[in-house]
Amino acid sequence: MWLLGNVLTSQTVLQGSSAAQQAVSQSMNSLWNDTLNSTMYNGIAEIGVLFFTGTIAIFVLTWVKDVFQDEHSPVPWERWILLAVAVALLANQGALMKNLTFSMRDLMNATNQKVLQSSSVNGMTLISAFNQISSGTGVQSWYNQQVQICQAIPDPVKQQKCLDDAKTLAQQFAQQGGNSNLLNQPGFLSGIGSAIETAMVGLLLALAVAIQWLVEISWILTAFAGPIAVGGTLLPVKQKSLFAWLIAFYSIGLYQLFFNILVGMVAMVMIGANNLNSLVFAVSVGLLSPILALVLAAGGGLATFTSLASIGGAVASAAISGGASLALGGATMAGRMAAHPAMRRLGSAYQNNVPANVRKRIRGRVRDATTPVFSKK
Repeated sequence: MWLLGNVLTSQTVLQGSSAAQQAVSQSMNSLWNDTLNSTMYNGIAEIGVLFFTGTIAIFVLTWVKDVFQDEHSPVPWERWILLAVAVALLANQGALMKNLTFSMRDLMNATNQKVLQSSSVNGMTLISAFNQISSGTGVQSWYNQQVQICQAIPDPVKQQKCLDDAKTLAQQFAQQGGNSNLLNQPGFLSGIGSAIETAMVGLLLALAVAIQWLVEISWILTAFAGPIAVGGTLLPVKQKSLFAWLIAFYSIGLYQLFFNILVGMVAMVMIGANNLNSLVFAVSVGLLSPILALVLAAGGGLATFTSLASIGGAVASAAISGGASLALGGATMAGRMAAHPAMRRLGSAYQNNVPANVRKRIRGRVRDATTPVFSKK
């Protein structure tokens, strides 16, 4: 769910901006559903299954080789768990994988929306601050265009009437958009601004919208590559492709969140300073915020990947040390039991009261019963 809506450049766009933004959101949802429910995704899932079949063969050969080289080698439980997870995700043409992808996207969007609506400063949320500044920027750009048109009128009387009518309409647009407080800001609707500045504002805001759409499409493509990433999970490499895919999917969601927070904070700064500068806002939204959000999301994804690797290493180390401690504790307990006076008296009674031939038969039966398990060296 992107924060940035359409740029308001005329009365029609201004009045229909909410419907246009909702239409874009519905279009993105339809694109997600159509893409992941298409035959193309089923074909990608089949490729992932074929890839997974090859990695299973490599996994089995590696495991058998390790067993023959060292019959006391530990069982690679983490690999068998990954094997079960991959089989479940790729079964039925990746149905579970598809549902997991939709659930992850819904979770990221819900988190994004909750942060934007709950982050309140002076009674104003980030999304409301951005909507107010973006709407005011659109009104300011429209008014600057009308001023340039009116200044081209040679008749001074008609020119002044054109300027007055444009200012009246701009004030109405600001009130309709809930931006009546911007009318009191110095410089708002001043008409100061060249055609180049107005064009740059429109270009930068359009660039921000295009970047957001491309990032959303990149998110879809990342989801599209999920079955192939699952298929390569069993490759004998340190970094598992499934975890790398999860981090990539998560990083794109972080990019959306960071971008929305950045532009919302910029809008709050402008509202708090009572200074609406359309060019500064456009540069922040269309140029600087995408770059900063990309850096932050990349750092957050890398930190998450490193944390997962550290957690996995810690769990494995804990399991190994725990097993060794358990074995050592068992051996210590067995030694203490053998050294206990009661156990020594029981052994002495067994030696003194049980005939030698009976003890020999008991040892023979115990040896015969345990030979298949504990072979002689």
